[in-house]
Amino acid sequence: MASSPRTEKLQECATSSPAIIGQLRADLTHYTIPEVYEKLPQDAQDALEQGIVFPAVRALRQLGSADQVAELARLFMLGDLLDPAEIAAALPNTGLDQAAQIGLIRPGDQDASKWQANFDLRPFSIDLPAVSPSAPAGQTRERTYWFLSDLGEDVTGEPLKPDHVLGIGGATTSLLRLTPREPVESVLDIGTGCGIQAIIAAAHATRVVATDISLRALDMAAFNAALNQVTLDLRAGSMLEPVAGERFNLIISNPPFVITPRPTDAAGQPIMEYRDGGGQDDSIVANLVQDLPQVLADEGVAVMLGNWLLTEDDWAARPRTWLGDCDAWIIQRDSYNPAQYAAMWLRDGGIEPRTQPTEFRQGISDYLDYFAQQQARGVGFGYLAIRATQVRAPQHHFEERVAGNPPSGQDISRFFGVLDWLWETEGAEGDSSVQPLALSERTVRQAADVTEERYHLPGQPDPLIIMLHAGGSGQKVMVNSMFAALFGACDGELNLGQITQALAVLGDVEVTEVLGQVEEPLRQALLSGMLIPI
Repeated sequence: MASSPRTEKLQECATSSPAIIGQLRADLTHYTIPEVYEKLPQDAQDALEQGIVFPAVRALRQLGSADQVAELARLFMLGDLLDPAEIAAALPNTGLDQAAQIGLIRPGDQDASKWQANFDLRPFSIDLPAVSPSAPAGQTRERTYWFLSDLGEDVTGEPLKPDHVLGIGGATTSLLRLTPREPVESVLDIGTGCGIQAIIAAAHATRVVATDISLRALDMAAFNAALNQVTLDLRAGSMLEPVAGERFNLIISNPPFVITPRPTDAAGQPIMEYRDGGGQDDSIVANLVQDLPQVLADEGVAVMLGNWLLTEDDWAARPRTWLGDCDAWIIQRDSYNPAQYAAMWLRDGGIEPRTQPTEFRQGISDYLDYFAQQQARGVGFGYLAIRATQVRAPQHHFEERVAGNPPSGQDISRFFGVLDWLWETEGAEGDSSVQPLALSERTVRQAADVTEERYHLPGQPDPLIIMLHAGGSGQKVMVNSMFAALFGACDGELNLGQITQALAVLGDVEVTEVLGQVEEPLRQALLSGMLIPI
């Protein structure tokens, strides 16, 4: 396997060659996702979504060297070979010599008269809150960044190397969506990789610390920070070790959470730095969650992705044991049985059943033996949001979502706000004089994106099933008819106590019977965002 591209030149450029970085930034001004995709026919875009690169290469080649954006995309997104004149068209300010000097390009492996990229370099756009004091509350604006990472296997045609540094993928965008964007003083990005999360967080933070065990990753993060005119405090080390004794308002992490039968396996699968933490079972995520209170400032929030072993019928049994004196919202998005999980990560490590059948079968066997030893029926994957709290007993909420988007940063902030609202509404724990939530004088309203579905058996007037569907998150929740009636009346006019009393009168039942049917669904609807406190 060929060695990884060196990154020392990138790091040196980031610290001592601001002029070259400025010239490269000028060359990338029009290199945006809309500009690139505008040049690609739909069939080429569809092929790219499936990891098939050549239709896009072919389409952009036809545009010629007069189209700078097409040349940049060919070089840095698609891994195509360019001749010197095409490099000059793609990088008119940086130039061929300087691009080679800082390690961005090299002579072609198969044709030394042409040039190829050492790294993937692509644009990324995201809507972020406007932080200007004069900006209206809630206003956002689109910002474009450029991120350098290692080229993917769909471009190189080779398995990823153990020290591969990931770029923008599904996990990246999920974590970006999950991150609250309120202005904060300090942010910590654990396992920063090429620096995407940290660089974007710098738009709403005074200070950003980013850590990683991979020096290659930190070199790329330094380069990306300089390219995007962002200051990061980059530190080498594992998990929370580089920040011992410090506290942060916001912590972001996509840790190396993949569960593998380590330390060795007979298939010889390489340990991948970006995904394999080297810990036993799901201990990487477990230990991080347990240690977060040491580094979270009061009311500080942490968001992260993670895996957990499914060792009991209740999927939340294992992550529930990780939580201490913090509020938590944990969502399971997917679950995989042992064979599915094994095949997914063996392929990710470059072991394919068609090309390496013996190694693939041995790898599957290693995984199945491991899961049998752990008495685990599979692995869960999802999102974790943790908040430090000292004013009351911590609240833990577990939810399973099998479809739709992950929560947004706004959803995370809203969730913790609802926890505080419920505590204020219901009173301190153990106060027996406090009435149930459904009898309170507080007012709530339906979220705008919630719809209702009813399923009837033919000829029957009463519904067999009532489902509430949240359009934004994709959540579907089955509810009873009493709660559906309460939910329908939550328009912000009557308080919860008035609605509850009215339902008892209309149904000719005792208030206690109404409470028994609506109290718990009401709390869940508030926590999930289907009902909004006023």
